[in-house]
Amino acid sequence: MKEWPCTRNVGLGTRLPWDKKWIIESLSDSTIYMTYYTMAHLIKKIDSEKLDDDFFDYVFWKKGNVEKLSSRYGVEPEYLRSIQDSVHYWHPQDFRVSANELIPNHLTFFVFHHLAVLPEDMWPSGIATFGMGILEGAKMASSKGNIFPVSRAVETYGADVTRFYLMYMAEPWQDFDWRGVQAEAVKKQLNRFYQLFIEILGMQSTETDAHMDAWLESKMKIHVNKANDALELFQTRLALQHAFYLSMQDIRWYMKRGGGNREVLLNAMNKMVRMLAPFIPHMAEEMWSIMGGKGFVSLAEYPKKNNDISHYDIRIEDYLVSVMDDIGNIKKIVKGEITGIDIIVCPEWKNELVKIIADSGMDMKKTAEKIRKTPLKDMKGVFKEAGKMINNMKKTGPEEIEWLQKDLDEYSVLSSAVNFLSESTGYPVRIFRSSETNHPKASRSMPKKPSIIFKTSDS
Repeated sequence: MKEWPCTRNVGLGTRLPWDKKWIIESLSDSTIYMTYYTMAHLIKKIDSEKLDDDFFDYVFWKKGNVEKLSSRYGVEPEYLRSIQDSVHYWHPQDFRVSANELIPNHLTFFVFHHLAVLPEDMWPSGIATFGMGILEGAKMASSKGNIFPVSRAVETYGADVTRFYLMYMAEPWQDFDWRGVQAEAVKKQLNRFYQLFIEILGMQSTETDAHMDAWLESKMKIHVNKANDALELFQTRLALQHAFYLSMQDIRWYMKRGGGNREVLLNAMNKMVRMLAPFIPHMAEEMWSIMGGKGFVSLAEYPKKNNDISHYDIRIEDYLVSVMDDIGNIKKIVKGEITGIDIIVCPEWKNELVKIIADSGMDMKKTAEKIRKTPLKDMKGVFKEAGKMINNMKKTGPEEIEWLQKDLDEYSVLSSAVNFLSESTGYPVRIFRSSETNHPKASRSMPKKPSIIFKTSDS
């Protein structure tokens, strides 16, 4: 580092002030030359010979008497203030975007010079370095002819597909691997999204359970929040996961669950189109125009974060999905012709027991002490059941334990969705409370894990 700044005495660059034979390495001063862009259009009134350290101390560091400086440079005080305002507005960078190979030189000087020359409010918030470009699994190199120009990608797949693919396949600082098969897949996914959009526009509203409306509205708020947070951190892949894939997945689930409120669906699509505008601008503008959006979507407000979320409605659907997953897993090992499915939810006292166990830190002694202070002490087999629960809960993570403690009327949730469960599984489904059946597996039902019994022609 000590020899790097002055290695040339010919070529472009700034002469070393105390030894004119040396030219300061362009890598050094080029890292903060962007400050020039912020004032180049404004300093023309000032004689360049008068631009001394006091001028830059005022502009960069806000030091000095503006009245005296204006007299020295022959301009109005307001004119100097406008230069200072311009520099401090335009120069601070959210991210300096560069490449991995420039970390040991350009970007290192970039950090050094900002710290040495500019005040803290002009330092960058972060540095993002792009990963390496890989083509079909091999490193891109023009010398080897292994390249795929962006222009050709646009010609082959279109600008929106190219933009989407590049921003989704990897975060900006990760290596990205361009593969034609995957680009084609993205094109098909965007086409399916557009067809879903057209389908929703042309549909008529049908009566929908208010729970499902609240669920979709809440899920879309979550995706908007996540996309906003991701973009603040330059995480384009994560932003697209929420703005596109997870949002579309939830819209389809809403419709599968019988959701037919056109207004709710159009509101969800409105959010999606605005979230996706930076990624697929041409397609977003087309969709925005078709749905009657005012002006250009690129000028429309990006969806704002909103924490008014119905977590209970989300919890209901999460539970229903988990039950359907369990049904699917059990079905794989069932022998004989299936004739129906019975689901038995656990008694309420087991839910109370779970909370006591969690509150006791899954310690049997503390759990027993707490049980003796509640009506559960008179429940037959409660201490034996507590021991089993503690052993099982110790094998699970904190998120699972938190989930087990959430209040949820499992019987009501499953009963209201019984027709959906029957249609989805292809078998008649019945819901029971554990007290309503003498089936030997009824006692095995646990909080958020009902007993699932496949009835077969053999049974």
